[in-house]
Amino acid sequence: MSNVPIFEGMKRKIIILTVIAILILIASAASIVLHRMVRQFQPESKVTRMTKAGIKFEDQLLPYRGNSIFVKSTGNPDSIPVLFIHGSPGYWSDWEHMFLDTMLRRHFHLISYDRPGYGRTTVPITSDLTDEAEVAFSIMQSYQKAESDDFIVVGHSYGGSIVEELMILHPEKIKKSVMVAALLNSAFHHPKWYNYLASFPLFKPLIPKPLRQSNAEMWSLDKELEENEKYLKDFAIPTVFIQGKQDMLVPYETAGFYRNYDSTDINFVLLEDLNHFTPWSHPHLIIQAIEERSY
Repeated sequence: MSNVPIFEGMKRKIIILTVIAILILIASAASIVLHRMVRQFQPESKVTRMTKAGIKFEDQLLPYRGNSIFVKSTGNPDSIPVLFIHGSPGYWSDWEHMFLDTMLRRHFHLISYDRPGYGRTTVPITSDLTDEAEVAFSIMQSYQKAESDDFIVVGHSYGGSIVEELMILHPEKIKKSVMVAALLNSAFHHPKWYNYLASFPLFKPLIPKPLRQSNAEMWSLDKELEENEKYLKDFAIPTVFIQGKQDMLVPYETAGFYRNYDSTDINFVLLEDLNHFTPWSHPHLIIQAIEERSY
C-alpha cells in the first residue's frame, strides 16, 4: 500500500497549522500595537498636564435614563458655552489643547464629556446618531444658564456626525458649529473589511475595548448620514468646516460634498498638510474657529 496519500494529508495539515500559527502571531502582534496606541489617548497623562498648568475643572456625573454621563468643564461659566464631542474611539480629554488655551478659558465655558460606551460614562454604546445627539443635548440642557443660551458645538470625526444630527434635531440651541475632519458623506462610511474582521470571534478578543466599541458604532452610519442629507439644505447655522488633504480616514472629497449643501454661512478651512488628528496636530485651527465672530 502506498504511503503517498498519508504523506500528502500530513503535508496539508502542516501547511494549515503553519498558516494558522502565522495568523495568530500576526494578530497577537497587531493586538499589542493597538493596545499601546489606545493607551496613548487615555485621559490620565493629559489630566496630569492640565493640572500642572493650573487648570481647574468641575466634574459631573449627569443622570441619563438610569445611567450617567461623565462631564468635565472649565473656563468662564458666565460666558458662551462650548460643547466638545470627541470621535470614535475617544475621551473627553481629546480636547486637551483647547482647555490649555488661556483665551478660550477666559471667554468661554468649555464642556467636554465621555460619549456612550467610553471612559467613565455608563450609558451603553449605541450605533444610533439620534441617541448620541440626545445625550449631547441633555448636557446642553444641564449647562445652560438661561433658556436663551446658545451653544457652540465642536465635533471631531464621528463627533462631527453627531454635531450634524444635533443641527437637525435642535438647531435653536446652536449658535455655531465647528466640524473637524467630520464623517458626513454616506458614500465613504459604509462598513469596511476591517469592520467585519474586528467582529470575527477569533480576532474580537484581541482588540482593545475602545476599538471594539468604535467598530460597533460604524455599522449603520452610512444609512443614517444618507437619511440626514435631505435636511442639509435647511441649515441656517454658521459653520466652520476644517478638512485636510492628508486625512487618511475621512476622504478630502467630503469638503466638495458639503459645498453642495452650502445653505448656511460655511467657512471652509482646507489645508494641504492637515491630517485626521487636528485636535492634536493643529489645535490653533479649532481655537480660531471657536473665537471667530463669537464675542
